[in-house]
Amino acid sequence: MGSVLMEIRVLLEVETDHEKVLESIRDSLSVSNAELLDFNKVPIAFGIEALNLLIRAPEEEEITTKVLDGIKNVEGVSSVEIGRTSRM
Repeated sequence: MGSVLMEIRVLLEVETDHEKVLESIRDSLSVSNAELLDFNKVPIAFGIEALNLLIRAPEEEEITTKVLDGIKNVEGVSSVEIGRTSRM
């Protein structure tokens, strides 16, 4: 079985501790056997920040939906959007 590489942008709520959000995202990813490979924090405007995530997940049916739904349910996350997906 192969893997899927996803680039995901996560917008955070204002004045949210990105370290706590990252820890919760890691926990949510473990449920679907996905792994956070890398991230960077990007300031947007007016105190709003985004996290650009690079995630590897097993290639299985509806894995993108499972990963996105897990991240959306993390406290402090305002919105989630997938930028790019590729097969490894």
